[in-house]
Parts: sequence; C-alpha cells; structure tokens
Amino acid sequence: MVFESVVVDVLNRFLGDYVVNLDSSQLQLGIWGGQLNLQIPWKNLYTQPVEAVLDEVFLLIVPTASIKYDAEKEEKQQLEAKQKELQRIEDAKQKIADKDKAQEKQDTFIEKLITQVIRNLQLKISNIHIRYEDDITNKDIPLSFGISLENFSLQTSDQDWNPCIQDATNKLFYKLVRLDNFFAYWNVKSEMYYHGDYKESLSHLKYGIANTNVIPEGYSFVFRPISAKAKLRMNPRSDFDFSAPKLDLDVNLQDITIELNKPQYFSIMELLESIDMMTRNLPYRKYRPEVPVHNNARKWYTSNNFWKLLQF
Repeated sequence: MVFESVVVDVLNRFLGDYVVNLDSSQLQLGIWGGQLNLQIPWKNLYTQPVEAVLDEVFLLIVPTASIKYDAEKEEKQQLEAKQKELQRIEDAKQKIADKDKAQEKQDTFIEKLITQVIRNLQLKISNIHIRYEDDITNKDIPLSFGISLENFSLQTSDQDWNPCIQDATNKLFYKLVRLDNFFAYWNVKSEMYYHGDYKESLSHLKYGIANTNVIPEGYSFVFRPISAKAKLRMNPRSDFDFSAPKLDLDVNLQDITIELNKPQYFSIMELLESIDMMTRNLPYRKYRPEVPVHNNARKWYTSNNFWKLLQF
C-alpha cells in the first residue's frame, strides 16, 4: 500500500535516532475516512489564495508480532543508509563551500511561483487522531499513546494582521495561526481498538476528538487539550536581507500542564527498553532460527547459527 510507505517514511524522519530501518512490513496501519483538498488557482495565482484542507484523518498503528529476516532487504537497507550518509556529508561540504560565495540572485520563474503559493497559502487541518497500540511488548499491560487535534489553521494577513491576499511586492509573509484542542495521551492497561471491527474502531477514534464543550474520557493525558493563537512573520530572503529574521513567531498560549504518573513512566521505559533490545539484536537476526525457542530447543541447539550466536 502506497500510504503505508508514506507513513513509514515520515516515522523514519522523526524516529530515525531511535528506530533503525523501519519498513512498512513492521506495521499494521488502519486508515479510515479523511479528506484532502488542494486548490491552486494557477490562472489567478496573484489574486486568489491557495487552499489546502485536511479533514477527518484517523490513523491506527499496531506493530506486527513477527517479522521474518530478509537478507536481501537487509543488504539493500544498509546500502541505502551508507548512501544517505555520504550524501549528507557531500551536502554539508557544499553548504560550507557556498557560504562564502553567497550573493543575491534573481529568482527563476518556478521559484517565483513557489514563493507566491507559499505567500497566500491558507491551510486548515481538522479532526485528526493518530494512535499507536501495543499489546506485544507486555501482553499483561498493553499500552496506547497518541495525539488528537480538533483544528489547526494558517491564514495569510497584512502587516497589521488583517486577513488578506498578498501580492508579489510584499517582501515579508504574514500568517495568522490558530490551534484548537490539541492533546497527547499515554494509556496504560489500555483497550485495544484494533481488536474491534472497522465501525467500532472508527467510532472510538472519532470520540477521541476534543471540542470546546466536551473533553473525551478514558484518556490519561500527557497534556490536556490546549488552544493557542499566534502571529507568524517570515522573511523568505533572510540569506541576503538582514532587516528581519527568517521567522518571527508571537504566540498567545493558555496554561499548559504536563502530567506523567508512575504507571505511565514505567510503561514508557518498558517500551524504550524493548526498542533498545530490538536494536541490539538487529546484527544477529540472520543467525536466529525461524522458529521460537519454546518447544524447539533441539532445532536451536543443532543449528550451526546457534553456535555463531554464542560466539557473540
């Protein structure tokens, strides 16, 4: 499934320091509902806004119980990792080399179009619930954690913070930012939504969206639903124009309290230890027999790979 690969790529970007070579076969993804609309008025790009709307996306992530070792895939992933590291080094060298030669240049036609799209981008994200469930790390104490969002919006404004459409003469971008009812949770001894059918799981995820009048029950909050407003000023040419910073963000945020009780702390540590153990075992997976140790002691003992494992 293409969407699985996209999700895994995003997870790798954020969890790359903690999880090595995550791929789509390691996850069971349930994606229900959702709507993505993108309207770009190419004929009236300088007089109409670009609108991006993402609504009702519910994502349920569950690890698979067993993953067979694939030598070919392992070798491919190691090669890709080396290539990415080499590319990162080359990019860093090029960035240093270009730093002393930096000078303002005329934007190309494509760059001007992209700049105009960003300048008048109106973004709205609403009714999002992303949840991870795990009853494999500890079957006696299943866990779940996730984030929930009622609304996030980004709207173009003028320098006096009035909503408007900016033309190409404006050097700075001004955006009004709004966040409504965003929260994170970590449940211990949690109910597993993925055990239910499609309608039941979807209903649970929809219920997990807070609003002004209702805060959903059954969640151990890391932080309770928060709302905020912000004013964002961006300087797209900060490399050459030093009159304003690249980003200037003025946030009006209500009180936020981070809560973490002892069961939540132990659950987090247990999951991190499980990930650490899995990472430590990665180099030796190719030596492990494909059957569990329980009721298969003879196969393990007589396996040549068993003795190779003992050498480590």
